[in-house]
Amino acid sequence: MGAEKGTRVVADAIGALEVEKVVGPTDHANVPLSSFWSEQPVLIHVLRRFGCQLCRGGAVEMGKIIPQLEASGVRVIGVGIEKIGLEDFQKGGFWKGELYIDNGKKIHKALNIQKVGLLGSIRMLFSNKEVKNAIKKTKDTPGDFKGDGRQLGGTFVLAKGGHTSSPPKALPLGEASSVS
Repeated sequence: MGAEKGTRVVADAIGALEVEKVVGPTDHANVPLSSFWSEQPVLIHVLRRFGCQLCRGGAVEMGKIIPQLEASGVRVIGVGIEKIGLEDFQKGGFWKGELYIDNGKKIHKALNIQKVGLLGSIRMLFSNKEVKNAIKKTKDTPGDFKGDGRQLGGTFVLAKGGHTSSPPKALPLGEASSVS
């Protein structure tokens, strides 16, 4: 992936993909991702699992800055990878913005977003400072272990037209849940 300023790596990789609308302004059931950045900048927050305690906490943290982003003209989109846990996620009010489902993990495949292995997960739980901090922050957040718990997520910011200021970068589990 190119590191030049103004790269379209993310937009070109996922633009033609469609996601299923859960909560959003369109009447269409399926929405092409390119429509999110065609008229304005967009922040796309790809959640690991709707039942994930860290993901729920991260979504709440992200929700704290959604009003400022939207006031600045940035569209904010949440994307889950499966419907497992969606109902409880919505009832819990963990995400306040538009919400979509990426059936088949097409975004993950297109951007090569990795899964974490069992040993890697255990290692992160005990040795990664960011994960430990995220666990402390979300200790009172309800969650479950249903669904694909090994799949990582990510957050992408694209300018109007799909350009980014830098190529996508994977962050360690737990790091993305801190937006302050």
